[in-house]
Amino acid sequence: MQLEAGLPASVWNPPGDYGRETSMLFEEGKVLVLGAEHKPSGEHVAHRYYKQPALCQRDLQRKPETTSPTKTAGGDGLTYVQRLQRDFAARLHFSDAQAQRTVQSINIDCRSMDGRYLPLHNALLARLDKENESNAWVETRVASAGKGIKVYDSVHLRNGEVREPQLVFEVDAWGAVTRHGVRSDALENACYGTYGPIWQF
Repeated sequence: MQLEAGLPASVWNPPGDYGRETSMLFEEGKVLVLGAEHKPSGEHVAHRYYKQPALCQRDLQRKPETTSPTKTAGGDGLTYVQRLQRDFAARLHFSDAQAQRTVQSINIDCRSMDGRYLPLHNALLARLDKENESNAWVETRVASAGKGIKVYDSVHLRNGEVREPQLVFEVDAWGAVTRHGVRSDALENACYGTYGPIWQF
């Protein structure tokens, strides 16, 4: 839907059927994504609003991969996300319970016709897998920042040296993501197989 004269008066109807709303801006503020849980079905529902018709047309033509997020490999019977949790959860640190709850509650809309969305927690684990090298690895720390969070990466070398933590993401109270030193489309591309099948429907 093209965004011309502001948002409609009622996005969620009836309001009582929907849980906590999240909102995120993409494309330098040109695309607004509103998401909420539909309580009766338990499904995540999202609406997209565009300032430019061309952006809407591009998203309509985008064809996501169809790899199943439940696909297993390696003969261990675990899904890809379950293996990420097993292998890399120890490198994902939270400053407090609020920071952990915030990360686990954020779902990034993939702007895909099949309705997929990307749990931020899965994306953080997948980044740790990608940055796991033979001579170094990354650990991520999530800190509360008011009602939002800040996400820091620190590089650990096999010789024991630890590099200064670098701020990579901020997420505000409304779920909007600000990136620091990370490609602007990094999280969005993760919806289409950059890291592996870490999205959900």
